[in-house]
Amino acid sequence: RNYRTKAGGRSLRIARGDIHRHTDLSWDGNRDGTLHDSYRYAMDAAGFEYLGVCDHQAGESIPYHWWMIQKAVDLFTIPGRFAPLYSYERSLPWPNGHRNVVFPERGRPILDIPEDERRGKAGASKLYEYLRRFGGFTTSHTSATGAGTDWRDSDPELEPVVEIYQGYRHNFEEPEAPRHPPAQQSKKFAAGFVWSAWGKGI
Repeated sequence: RNYRTKAGGRSLRIARGDIHRHTDLSWDGNRDGTLHDSYRYAMDAAGFEYLGVCDHQAGESIPYHWWMIQKAVDLFTIPGRFAPLYSYERSLPWPNGHRNVVFPERGRPILDIPEDERRGKAGASKLYEYLRRFGGFTTSHTSATGAGTDWRDSDPELEPVVEIYQGYRHNFEEPEAPRHPPAQQSKKFAAGFVWSAWGKGI
């Protein structure tokens, strides 16, 4: 934590955290425990400095779940020590993919998923419009899988970072990388590799 580096006339340090945690508010969060368990683990066991609880559609689009998620951010914020994020996961199948949505302030609405976007007939334009309106940003993950994106849409201002590797589920940067899926799946979703996005100049 004492490490510092100079860049652009500023002193920078590494901040440790996670912006892709689920709780039992998500259909696949049964292994991660409750909302409060996530924060106790982040602060006491992992020693994180930030956490983004990103339950699917903020707890299956149930307003009370989104209220609880945001309330937990307020409860566990410790200025100068721990900075939780107002966040949720917007989950779509290939080619639009799973993206975590993050806001700097409480009270932003959840963006519903229309059927044409779920079926891949529409891209991320409505998501980007929503993020611009409410001051948020998004980050894609598991990009070269059936839950990924082929990078048909990308806005570097609204999508400034991407998950490159994940040790829990399949996310990888080469067909033969650690924890890679079968070759057939790697070929099918190869357009989702992050270097495919870079090749498009994204």
